[in-house]
Amino acid sequence: MGTESTPAEVLATWPAVKAERHITHLTSLVSARAELPRLRSQWVSAMRLLAQTGADVSAIPALPPMATPEQIEESIQLLATQLDIARGGDGTIGVYAAQREIARAGKALRDRGANVDAGFYVYEGQLIRVIQPPEGDLYATFRDPTSDYSWQYLKVSMYRVYLEASVATLGDLADWGRQTGICFVCGHRLTHGRARAAGITQACLADLRARAENDHR
Repeated sequence: MGTESTPAEVLATWPAVKAERHITHLTSLVSARAELPRLRSQWVSAMRLLAQTGADVSAIPALPPMATPEQIEESIQLLATQLDIARGGDGTIGVYAAQREIARAGKALRDRGANVDAGFYVYEGQLIRVIQPPEGDLYATFRDPTSDYSWQYLKVSMYRVYLEASVATLGDLADWGRQTGICFVCGHRLTHGRARAAGITQACLADLRARAENDHR
């Protein structure tokens, strides 16, 4: 029996077809993830440009946790429209020019290295971990002392994190561990004197030191 006479629902169960669809799905996820840094920088730049007009950007809805590229692009389109209106336009003719300006500003932001990626950061004096999920945009977590220092979702606009967070150093992580007796990276208790003095477990310390200095991502 040829494939031309095989029902679609039967074809979908064939191993080769299922594998091909799985590969296609994974490829789309990789492509989407590759787009996120560009889109994030454009979104932050659009917010900055709009704020410079005197508009109240705090009233603009934040991106949802784990926002998809499509959601970020939709938000950038809305911001470009609002930027044109804030500058005296009608929200139609000048939108394309606003989009190009946002794209240029986003590229300049990335070229300066001002981009948040997955890893450990200090935000408003608090150590946080920024996570890249399999799908969607980044989100932030912190170790909550009220829940035995388990990871909890940080309810904050990632826009603020993009603008204000700084990469956590080994010293930041170690100080937190010495104060709490918990390794911030893995959550293990630092029960031995040497481990407590280090503020980080030996395994985590070795892993962090293997990465670029002050870039523990």
